[in-house]
Amino acid sequence: MFSKEIATSLRGRTLVREIYPFNFREYLDYLGISYGKSLSSKQRAKLTHYAYEYLKYGGFPEVIGIDTSFHREVLQSYIDIVIYRDIIERYNVKNVHVLRKLLSHCLQNPATLFSVNKMYQALKSQGYTVSKNSLYEFMDYFEDAYCLFSIPAFNFSARKSELKPRKIYPVDTGLITAYATEIDYQQGPALESLVFASLIRRAKELYYFVTEKGQEVDFFIQYPDQTRELFQVSLSLKRESTLKREVSALEQAMKETGLERASIITLDEEKSLATESGEIQIIPLLKFLL
Repeated sequence: MFSKEIATSLRGRTLVREIYPFNFREYLDYLGISYGKSLSSKQRAKLTHYAYEYLKYGGFPEVIGIDTSFHREVLQSYIDIVIYRDIIERYNVKNVHVLRKLLSHCLQNPATLFSVNKMYQALKSQGYTVSKNSLYEFMDYFEDAYCLFSIPAFNFSARKSELKPRKIYPVDTGLITAYATEIDYQQGPALESLVFASLIRRAKELYYFVTEKGQEVDFFIQYPDQTRELFQVSLSLKRESTLKREVSALEQAMKETGLERASIITLDEEKSLATESGEIQIIPLLKFLL
């Protein structure tokens, strides 16, 4: 049963705890890898290796450390279970082919804006028969089954926020690898998805942010105590053009939100930048995960 079904059946006498795939600390504990606040260069290199492994293969316990071919097979079987047991049987879905095609599309295009209207037009052009309402329902089913998540654009007006497309992320980065060939595996979307998976554990009010100038910041968090954070994600900032683009978007977002600090998560770069809007911390993946 889904949590909302349990709450309905037991008339609200429930306490829900969400269990996600392993976070990085749990992943290291599972492997018996020690870590602490003070790391030698050798320890840091070792943990960085595991961080990259975790980025690519994810945190589902059953697939940690197994052969890569079995990794793909097991995670695809998880998706089959989600589709048939959690969605088709539960909601009596008849258009199974479109359901599978939609989910495959989402897993092969993580960390991107998703438009039901564009997907509807694409399916229609390929000869599929499906309604827009069905596509909206399918996306809700994926979220109910903890397979995919989506986040809206932040806006002080809820109506304006709903006018923008949502960004989609898998519950675990291993699912990205399981649905990609080695040739088209993209580390950038996987890194953004991993940051999302870490942030969603911290707070439920998670958005992406579009500035008044049309620049996009990957994540904007509002915590229950009303504190806020901005996060940008980039594999590398070594190119001057990339650094300028990411910092410019964050600076503008900081001005509009009144925040004086923001962060950029990268694979392995670390430094602090002083800008007119405030301080921007560039944080390597390993430090962010720990």
